[in-house]
Amino acid sequence: MSSEFIKQIVTGFNYIVFYYVLAINTIYFMQLIMSAFGLYDYIRKMHYSDYKKYTTSVNMIPISVLVPAYNEENTIVDNIKSLLALNYPSFEVIVINDGSQDNTFHKIVEAYNLKEISQPVRHLIKTKSVKGIYKNLDIPNLILVDKENGGKADALNVGINISKYPVFTTIDADSILESDSLVRVIMPFIEDHLTVAVGGIVRIANGSKIKDG
Repeated sequence: MSSEFIKQIVTGFNYIVFYYVLAINTIYFMQLIMSAFGLYDYIRKMHYSDYKKYTTSVNMIPISVLVPAYNEENTIVDNIKSLLALNYPSFEVIVINDGSQDNTFHKIVEAYNLKEISQPVRHLIKTKSVKGIYKNLDIPNLILVDKENGGKADALNVGINISKYPVFTTIDADSILESDSLVRVIMPFIEDHLTVAVGGIVRIANGSKIKDG
């Protein structure tokens, strides 16, 4: 094999790599431009939208907030308080105790004076066994589910089985939501009936001072 032939192969390979990298970077650049326009549109809507008027509207889609909890005794009571204070006309908070080894379950029961109730559980999704369901009639939109440990995904599936509303959202037991978060989450579903899922922006609150949830 002559050196000239090898040189042609190397040159051809370099051209292939060059055009490949050029194509990839062009696609990334186009995605960046499209994202910039999308972000601008989102910021514009956020700036001009009056979300407060939606917090009391009876036409808003009800939401189930699913909170899987495992060994969260240090924060769970305050986080539930924060969730119950969300500005939204119709929602339920379903806390799923995933077989915690600490006092997570007992702290929730004591803090919110929950009592075990008899409630049938749909088995749309196969999960670990549910030990009990707890409620307080004075806090009708709070539900505590005690179940065998099965992991976060299994806990969320239990929450889906128990939820009664058409849309559900999930949040970790050591996280908090802004007061109008549910309104912001539901708006894409109202604006476009083809919407199947939405996400939020996660920020680190370490070192921040949080007042009243």
